[in-house]
Amino acid sequence: MTASPTGQPAPGWLPSPALLALLDGLGEDDFLERFLDWVHAVLGADQCMLLFCAADKRVSTLLYKDFAQDESARALAHSYISERRYMQDPNFALLKECPPDELHVLHLEHLGNEMGPNYRRRFFDEPGFKDKLSIIRGHEAGNYYLNLYRRSGSF
Repeated sequence: MTASPTGQPAPGWLPSPALLALLDGLGEDDFLERFLDWVHAVLGADQCMLLFCAADKRVSTLLYKDFAQDESARALAHSYISERRYMQDPNFALLKECPPDELHVLHLEHLGNEMGPNYRRRFFDEPGFKDKLSIIRGHEAGNYYLNLYRRSGSF
């Protein structure tokens, strides 16, 4: 899905039946499990990380899941937050300043040389990730940051 600058889906985009079925379960007890299954099956993500940047710029982890190595996701989330590695994230400036209701879809190839070698080693080379797709959504309470990673191929 692509979004316009207003955060609205591109004209002509229609959600798939699988996405509609997923959204139909919003608020149900098994929604999170179904959402993660959908992310893995439909988007081909090997890892999913959902973070939140509060209005005071503190970052916290809301969700992490590695579909092959769950310990990897836990370790990366811990490192990202407790060691304040988010300060090295090339998307951090946008994450902390994104206005409410704004949506950004970012691909790894757009980062160019903005990613430092230590950050790349810890969050890409060590876990074996080759690609990343990020979605930043501005909200009045703070901003949401969804990161999807792949170990092979690209999004």
